[in-house]
Amino acid sequence: MLTLPNEKACSIISNNQAILSESVTKASDRIKQNASKLAYLQSDEKTSKTLLDFSLNSVNPSELIQFP
Repeated sequence: MLTLPNEKACSIISNNQAILSESVTKASDRIKQNASKLAYLQSDEKTSKTLLDFSLNSVNPSELIQFP
């Protein structure tokens, strides 16, 4: 025979479900924010490398080596 939980138990279960749902939502939001920050940083890193490569390629070798 199946017995149903009493009102207090149902209230506790409902409250716990709400807390878990809120926690999952907050964790999901943090993951999205961190993924966005990571994508930005990776993009920024690629931009920095591109600028560095460009500046290194635009340097004339004679400027780096001083001939006597």
